[in-house]
Amino acid sequence: MNVIPTHRLQAICFLMTALLMAFPGCAPRVHYMVWHPAEVDIQGLERLAIIDFEGEQQSGKIARSALQAQLFENKYYHLIDQAELARVRPVLRNDGSPDLTAALEAARILGVDLLLCGQVVSYNVLDDLQTEHHIELGGSTSKSKSGSESSGLDFGLDSTQTLTREASVSLAVKLIDVRSGQLRAARQFAHTFNGKRVNGNGELPGRETILTKLLNECSQDAVRMIAPHYRQQEIALARTWYGKGLKDIREGNKLAARGNWQAAEQHWQTAVRENPQSHVAHYNLALAAEVRQDFAVAQMHLDAAIKQYAAVEYQNYKKKLEQDQRKFQAALAQAESRPTAIAARQPRLAPQQFVQPPMAGPPQFVQQPAALPPQPPPPHQPIVYPQQPAHPQQQPVMPATHVQQR
Repeated sequence: MNVIPTHRLQAICFLMTALLMAFPGCAPRVHYMVWHPAEVDIQGLERLAIIDFEGEQQSGKIARSALQAQLFENKYYHLIDQAELARVRPVLRNDGSPDLTAALEAARILGVDLLLCGQVVSYNVLDDLQTEHHIELGGSTSKSKSGSESSGLDFGLDSTQTLTREASVSLAVKLIDVRSGQLRAARQFAHTFNGKRVNGNGELPGRETILTKLLNECSQDAVRMIAPHYRQQEIALARTWYGKGLKDIREGNKLAARGNWQAAEQHWQTAVRENPQSHVAHYNLALAAEVRQDFAVAQMHLDAAIKQYAAVEYQNYKKKLEQDQRKFQAALAQAESRPTAIAARQPRLAPQQFVQPPMAGPPQFVQQPAALPPQPPPPHQPIVYPQQPAHPQQQPVMPATHVQQR
């Protein structure tokens, strides 16, 4: 009988343990949000106005309303309503079309930084109803009372009615620097829909419902161009089948898959206390830390996981974590460059403050603490993220510490 040497047996056991404790089979996949910076340079810009887009019938007004709603949900800009501009200068011509020159003049007087305008390139739904007729031929046999049989030819007429609905919405968007009159960015965004209903069977959304959905998607693209925003990401959790902390790891995975990151993190922390060498728990804790935007803690747990087991998935996530942190820092820099953010930091940045003494005597100066560098926002409470991408207007787009002040 062949006996496996002890050192080989240990190596085999270690390999099997590693394979069973990482990402085999159907590892649970979870969703979370990553903060992205605006796609164009918006440093120091905060006050934004939107005017009606050029477009047929009411499509230009509808486009402005959709964009304004998206930007209001985004909470990055201080929005100046078109009615405010109109109090300074009429921004619409007699035929109802937007007057860009007048709008820029009014925006300069009101101290607006950026003007968003553009054109509705397409905003339509087309229905095509097709009816196809089919002739069906077949043979038949009949039997008389006397018992004799006869054959004949039968035919029938069948029809299929197909309703095809196609829709498209396309916006050409321009972002203009009000102070210089220069074009900051110009992009065109388009989304389409195609659906069918055969003989009355099948779901086919209404025309207005389709147009509203497509317009919201175009508006979301425009917001991503000009403002920091969140985007949903998907990643696999690590899991294990045995060892200390198994129960808490599994329970944490279930909670994270349902979007309850706060409770999931507590279970993984318990697993680490029971088994400090659990690379599975450390990896999942790194994900939980990123969800609440604590990148230092995320990196600490990820390094601990890689130290125990340098899985390919861990290495890939390390690169992704670094990219996500750069995106977050870029978005934070944009948010911190806004005038209101700078003004909010002025009291603590002031080096000295004059204080009038209660009684006669020379003026006194109270030395203030040294100016502190801008700090990233504190970790916010985890958000319960849906399994599928949320509606754009339901997604958080600014950290809790950067809520728009109006």
